[in-house]
This record gives sequence, C-alpha cells and structure tokens, in this order.
Amino acid sequence: MTDWRKGEPKVWRWRIRGRSADNQLVTLGKYDTEDDAKGDHDRIIKEGFYRNVKIEQIANAKTSTNLGGE
Repeated sequence: MTDWRKGEPKVWRWRIRGRSADNQLVTLGKYDTEDDAKGDHDRIIKEGFYRNVKIEQIANAKTSTNLGGE
C-alpha cells in the first residue's frame, strides 16, 4: 500500500459545479476556502466552456470513527 492512502481523507468545504455542452452536471473543482473557489469560478466563467457555473458549500457528512458498533 502506498503512503498517500494511509492518511485521513480530505474534507472539502466548497465546490464549483456547472453544465457541460452535453447538459451533464459536472464538478469542476473542490476547495478548502470560498476565496479559492471564487478565483477559479471567475476563470471558468471567462473561458466559457460551461453554463450555470455556481459555487456551492458542501454539507459536512457525519463520519464515525467507531465502526465496531459499540
């Protein structure tokens, strides 16, 4: 097993989503901060490849460290 699989999974707080030319909803990026997302959002809009591009806050999923059912 490689070392990168041993760490905790990354928890993203923001994402950019948009519609592709074939009308598929795609995630264009995931970010730690809203400011990081805003920078890419502006670039994606300027490039013009996607429609309905939005920044969304990702709801935190509950994670349990107790998988033994105690």
